[in-house]
Amino acid sequence: MKSDGPKFDPTKNYDLIKDTLTLTATFLTPVAAFVLFSDWREEHEVKSIFSLLDSIKK
Repeated sequence: MKSDGPKFDPTKNYDLIKDTLTLTATFLTPVAAFVLFSDWREEHEVKSIFSLLDSIKK
């Protein structure tokens, strides 16, 4: 960690925030993708079942 004590350096602060957001996105992106894919798959299955039931009724 880069530090000059109590002296504030905006460049180092920006780099720290940027790296933190990059690491957060790296670890949370696969989780979000898994959740979205799972929800889409379940919704598609329900729609397919309703479509099949409608075709059987006709």
